[in-house]
Amino acid sequence: MTRRVDVHAHYFPEPYVEAMTAREEPPKLVWQDGALILDFGPGGTFPLHPEMTDLEMQVAAMDDAGVDQAILSIIPPAVDGLEAADARVLAAASNDVLSEVSKGNHGRFRAVAMLPAVDPDAAAAELQRAVGLGLRGGVLLTNVRGARLDDERFRPIFEAAADLDVPIVLHPTTPAIPDPFLGFALMTIAGFIMETTVCALRLVFTGLYERHPDFKLLVPHVGASIPYLLGRIEYEAERYGVVADTLSEPLDDHLRRLYLDSVCAWPPALKLALDAFGTDRVLLGTDVPFWAREKNVDALDDVGLDAADLEKVSAGNADAFFGTTGTAA
Repeated sequence: MTRRVDVHAHYFPEPYVEAMTAREEPPKLVWQDGALILDFGPGGTFPLHPEMTDLEMQVAAMDDAGVDQAILSIIPPAVDGLEAADARVLAAASNDVLSEVSKGNHGRFRAVAMLPAVDPDAAAAELQRAVGLGLRGGVLLTNVRGARLDDERFRPIFEAAADLDVPIVLHPTTPAIPDPFLGFALMTIAGFIMETTVCALRLVFTGLYERHPDFKLLVPHVGASIPYLLGRIEYEAERYGVVADTLSEPLDDHLRRLYLDSVCAWPPALKLALDAFGTDRVLLGTDVPFWAREKNVDALDDVGLDAADLEKVSAGNADAFFGTTGTAA
């Protein structure tokens, strides 16, 4: 039976829930009728499934879907909407809990650190501390209060990850200008995907892999729209000479160093991503509790990979990327 590691699963530790429910202004968490509501302000509101705070529910759901292990992360707004001092404190407290979760629960969970990116030097230091506690990398939102991650101010975070040889996982957040995506669920349909695409491309265009050729960057939701735009990206970038002075190798060589998760409920789209990037660069992900874990698992099973490639995408790539194992830490 194929072992499965879900690299895109979410959890809110108690210190985070307490701090965000105490806030009066967005970003904040609000209890309504016994359920948590995430309030982004102009970015909209999202109801949160009880799995976000209940690990026993997560384990039961993992068992139902045949998932052996999950990599937990904290979703937006994370701490980017807080003042720097508060962000540092809350990130550390939350990462301490994630570390304890990773060491218990019979090895069912690992986690990546929430980073206080509003203070890049502190975020780099927190990443080093968290990795020392057993966390498997860090998460960065696709913009930090509207500032793009390719801004030089954020380079200490990427340098720290490269030095530690741990991944950075991108996670979409509300675009700096959210208006076009308000209503009709367009934020989750298109806004987060476009935001992730732009973030990842700007990191590549500004030489992330020039500085760190083996950098482990995970782009969620099957690489956002990058696999489907590869030809256009390469053609237009060459036509306008946008990376001629930045990259010493062909743009294609840089783009194909990205890693993708498999969050996708439609096998043809997932197959295209696998064909474009190869089975060594795609990791099983489900985005629970926002997406149904079974749909993502079924989509991967339905792509038609042979047994060896299915094992790589389902678990082997995660083992290499995050250092996961089937036993407790």
